[in-house]
Amino acid sequence: MIGYVTLGTNDLKRAAAFYDALLAEIGAKRMMENDEFVAWSVKPDLPGLGVTKPFDKKTATVGNGVMVALEVDSEAKSTRCIVKRCNWEARTKALLESARRTSTRGIFETWMATSSMSSSAVRSCFDN
Repeated sequence: MIGYVTLGTNDLKRAAAFYDALLAEIGAKRMMENDEFVAWSVKPDLPGLGVTKPFDKKTATVGNGVMVALEVDSEAKSTRCIVKRCNWEARTKALLESARRTSTRGIFETWMATSSMSSSAVRSCFDN
């Protein structure tokens, strides 16, 4: 199910050297790299780990530069999941705006609403 995971970094050269040494211990080697990222895997058909400069060019943080890629077995499934994600994002944005206007508990209720929508969006992706 997981194709690869990326971790954000502000120092690609240093992070790559660290993960070269660490991942060599489990038999992983670099499988892809460019000026923005480096990725490792034990075998091409197994999940990989990458380090990357954040796409938005901002500072890498706990949440900026981090990504989990889910692997599917067809382009059609990938397209359906992308469409559902876009629909979820639009509904979530509307829900968050409504929660901010009406909530006395603020972010906790907003998080709860986002959390429940996220799990239903993920389930619906597998229902089709």
